[in-house]
Amino acid sequence: VIYDDQPADTSEKSSEQSNVRDEKNEGGEVAQKTDEVKSDKQQDNTQAVEEYSEGVKKRIAKLTKKMREAERQREEALRYADSVKKERDQFKTTADSLDKNYVAEMEGRITSSIAAAQEKLRAARQAEDTKAETEALADISQLGYEQGKLAELKTAHQMQEQEAKEKPVKQLYQQPQRQAQTPPDPMAEAWAENNDWFGKNLDLDVFKRLRDESPIHYTEDSQAGSYWSVTKYDDVKAIDMDHKRFSSDIMNGGIRLGGQPLAEPPDAIFHLPMFIMQDQPKHTGQRKVVAPMFTASHLGNFEELIRGRTQKVLDELPDGESFNWVDKVSIELTSRMLATLFDVPQEDRLKLIHWSDTVERITDPDYFETPEEGFQELWKCFEYFNSIWEERKASGGSGNDLISMLARGETTKDMTPNEFLGNVILLIVAGNDTTRNSMSGGIKAFNQYPDQLKKVQSNRELIGNMVSEIIRWQSPVGHMCRTAMEDVEVNGKTIKKWDKVAIWYTSGNRDSDKFADPHKLDIEREDARQHLSFGFGIHRCLGNRLADLQLKILWEEILDRFENIEITGDIKYLNSSFIRGITDLPVVAHRK
Repeated sequence: VIYDDQPADTSEKSSEQSNVRDEKNEGGEVAQKTDEVKSDKQQDNTQAVEEYSEGVKKRIAKLTKKMREAERQREEALRYADSVKKERDQFKTTADSLDKNYVAEMEGRITSSIAAAQEKLRAARQAEDTKAETEALADISQLGYEQGKLAELKTAHQMQEQEAKEKPVKQLYQQPQRQAQTPPDPMAEAWAENNDWFGKNLDLDVFKRLRDESPIHYTEDSQAGSYWSVTKYDDVKAIDMDHKRFSSDIMNGGIRLGGQPLAEPPDAIFHLPMFIMQDQPKHTGQRKVVAPMFTASHLGNFEELIRGRTQKVLDELPDGESFNWVDKVSIELTSRMLATLFDVPQEDRLKLIHWSDTVERITDPDYFETPEEGFQELWKCFEYFNSIWEERKASGGSGNDLISMLARGETTKDMTPNEFLGNVILLIVAGNDTTRNSMSGGIKAFNQYPDQLKKVQSNRELIGNMVSEIIRWQSPVGHMCRTAMEDVEVNGKTIKKWDKVAIWYTSGNRDSDKFADPHKLDIEREDARQHLSFGFGIHRCLGNRLADLQLKILWEEILDRFENIEITGDIKYLNSSFIRGITDLPVVAHRK
């Protein structure tokens, strides 16, 4: 707008001012719109945050509710568990009391019955009443069995009480060891996956893993309980010879997997002590009594007898047809030798094998329906030998057989019946299993390594060393157990006092650090006689010279008669961790 009273030269300036005002007004409108947009965005963001926050709150509330419900349920479960525990403890206290009262009452009854049966036995023998004597022995056997079952119950209570006392202490020293255990556990896997892994001949694979991965190995839980496995030659030998720090005594757990320390001796008739499961001085005192039977000079008296029997057995083998080498040869020869050592009739020889097998198969359902049935069979062994024992004691033990030696020995002549039975069983098993399974193992070995058979066929001077190599290769005794009597460091591992230790002869005999190419049969192996199969130290096998002699004569006679003994079917193995045995070996003998 131009006013009339304004000078003409101010019109342009006025126009410029008007333009500025317009620009300012326009700028203000833009700014206002920008602020409005910002405000809208802020409102949108705030609303989004509020909505998100509200969602979080709802989720937190929901989770809190769940946590409270879970805590309520947990407290309810704990209260229920506590009530169950109280009921269980109350029941256990009542059951323990009943069991203890029952044991005490039955112990008194059985003790009285045993005394009466023993009096009946003495009267029968004085009257020479054979029938009454047999009945009395049967009564004593049955009562011994019943007393043994009571002893099991009593021992179980004692072990539970002892375990409850020692558990906190044992956890203190065992837990670090178990944490250090390198997974997986080959032994635990073998027990879990193959309860018959010895029967399937899978043990060598397991032991190889242990030697390579964990030569001093702790297995916390297995069918045989917790124990250490020692699998390298030097470690096995060192522990075997260390009888002061590693006990064999049955009261400390004995020599087999599964044995546990006992707080006090079980009832006498059930308990079968034997000198291999004794520590010094009792061990050596009893061992010395029968040791003269196995001296080199005394064994020379048997050589002609062994050779004659071996020739007869081999000559009677079937021609051109399959037979079981274990039954026809291995058992036949060892049973005849056992009958001679005990000076019992040859027609009773298979009874000795039966009782030996009973010891190893007492829990095998394929052999006995129940362990109790197997236990009763062992008492039949007592019934058989008791009259022989009494006769030879009456004559002063003047004979040269094992029973006469026990009858006149100062440390054995007054043995209780159960200790006498225990030592008889020991001598039967020791005289049977090592020789018998090496006789069978040699046939298997030469079928796998026929080149070694050709070597000995061309050079008979190798027979002596060949026998030692067969015993190493077969390893007829799988393991012995010991119990640590103090903390002992072995190859970087600490074995604690009272820990069970299995020294695996089978594994040590296959240790490549000791024996070159250990899985191969090598009859020229220079260190074959250093095998672990007979053990080392004070418990070394008493009959090792007799085993060597029987095997040496057997192979001399085999080489005279046969080109080879050919395996014709599947081999069956004894399912035992203790005895590495062969039960069935189908063969055909090819004569010259």
